[in-house]
Amino acid sequence: MTAVLAFLLLIGVLITAHELGHFLVAKACGVRVMVFSIGFGPRLFGFTRGETEYRLSAIPLGGYVRMFGEDPAADIPLVEQRRSFLHQPYWRKAAIAVAGPLANFVLPVALLFGLFVGTSVEPAPVVGDVVKGGAAAAAGLWPGDRIVAINAAPVVSFVDVQELIERSAGVPLRFTVERNGETLDVTVTPRAAPSPTFADPAHQSGRIGVVAGPEQPVVAVDDDRRVKPLDRVRSVDGKPTPDARALFAALDDAHDREVRLEVATADPRDPAAPGFIRTVTLSPRPIGAPPVVSRFGVLTPELAAPALAQRIGETRTRVVEAQAARARRKGLGRATGLVVGVEERSVAAELGLRAGADAVVAVDGREAVLPTDLSGALFAEPDAIHVVEQLGPGGARVLVFRLLPSPRRELGGLKVFGATLMTAYGDGPTVERHTSVTGAVERACARTVAMTGDVLRGFGLLLTGRFGFAAIGGPITIAKLSGEAAASGAQGFVQWMAFFSINLAVLNLLPVPVLDGGHVLIFTIEAVTRRRIGVATRVKMLKVGLVLVGALMLVAILNDVLGLF
Repeated sequence: MTAVLAFLLLIGVLITAHELGHFLVAKACGVRVMVFSIGFGPRLFGFTRGETEYRLSAIPLGGYVRMFGEDPAADIPLVEQRRSFLHQPYWRKAAIAVAGPLANFVLPVALLFGLFVGTSVEPAPVVGDVVKGGAAAAAGLWPGDRIVAINAAPVVSFVDVQELIERSAGVPLRFTVERNGETLDVTVTPRAAPSPTFADPAHQSGRIGVVAGPEQPVVAVDDDRRVKPLDRVRSVDGKPTPDARALFAALDDAHDREVRLEVATADPRDPAAPGFIRTVTLSPRPIGAPPVVSRFGVLTPELAAPALAQRIGETRTRVVEAQAARARRKGLGRATGLVVGVEERSVAAELGLRAGADAVVAVDGREAVLPTDLSGALFAEPDAIHVVEQLGPGGARVLVFRLLPSPRRELGGLKVFGATLMTAYGDGPTVERHTSVTGAVERACARTVAMTGDVLRGFGLLLTGRFGFAAIGGPITIAKLSGEAAASGAQGFVQWMAFFSINLAVLNLLPVPVLDGGHVLIFTIEAVTRRRIGVATRVKMLKVGLVLVGALMLVAILNDVLGLF
């Protein structure tokens, strides 16, 4: 029900904005508008005001504005031609046709403006944690550093920091930070890292390895049933452990003796959960058996490749290091990297990864500190053979595999692993951002431009064949995604509405007869040749456009139906 309501709200707002664009410009040009309809098909209800009938129609998959003089075969008396659409000058006809898509570009600016203007709460520009091996750690940023400026430009929140880092791969940034009452400068160069999007699977962005909040003291476990995955360790031998750093430092100090943990369960299915606190005593434990190699989708001769053998060897080393760390830490590990979801019929499912039990700790010979380390390495080489290390109850495994196309048709054959990993980083301090009207307009326009770039890249991939037709979704897919966006909250739904509005604008600007872009193409041909296209030719062009659009709709609906099975 939520998905249906979200879909109707989405379509209602977007179609109203689109048709309102046509309507207002047509009225401004003196063209008589006969019908303004939201929806197609039979009229449900409506009213007439002035010379226009406003109606709501039965099929909520579009809308239309019917103007006087649209039919090229109609005989319009000379006295009424000034109110006829097709008798308008070229620039007026083109403006009326473009006004609908233009309204769908303006709508995202208005929606995002509403999100940005006024006061909002965002993460403070304070380093919650520094990822081992990242650019920030190498440059000397510390947890707790407050970032006050980057390249002498003040920053308000951690969002500002992230946005600047992401677009500055390979560019040195001078961080001005406050640390223990002192102000100092630290120069950090973001490293380019794969950051794939649906529109651009090869997209890269800058990363330095900092997060806004500290890593929480929740754990992944081996096979000790006294501590469960995602349990929170509150103290070690009576010493509080507010974060993961404190927890594992305390466990490292006590690697050769028993420790007493105060543990709070995080499993709501436990009869005593949530909030049940218990005391657990753990003893030193030996390192587990060497990891075994599991293969999926890889031919035996390929395992002899020197590069692959090196990857396996490096990953085995990481496995042993991780096993040694878990032995020192009484079988406990970081919850970041714990598998929390496995997609059906995916590579991860075929390899036997278990949600809530297994953890990914290395990929292609490199330690996986964050979930993005796994996705980044896999997307960087989607066609390569990959080596991933997994720890969990029952020991360690080295997984050797190739990525396979996702079974989700809306992803258009995008190659994926199919496992969702947990991040255990919590919330840090917050700050209030006060955004002026001017600032909100600037941010909304910038975000709309960025979204438009993503949409154009997506259309480019589709038109060039890099995305298959399976990526085209119909009403069911749109409703599903709308429901998911609505479930994420008002902000997520507004951003989805803005993104989909841009998709609608770009689609309608395609030079296909029956679409707005096709009308502009016809008007342009007439303006250049200084002669009106004949009725028969125009009808043939419109039939071609109808066939193309109809075929596209059939593919979308077919994909929706196939996606149900």
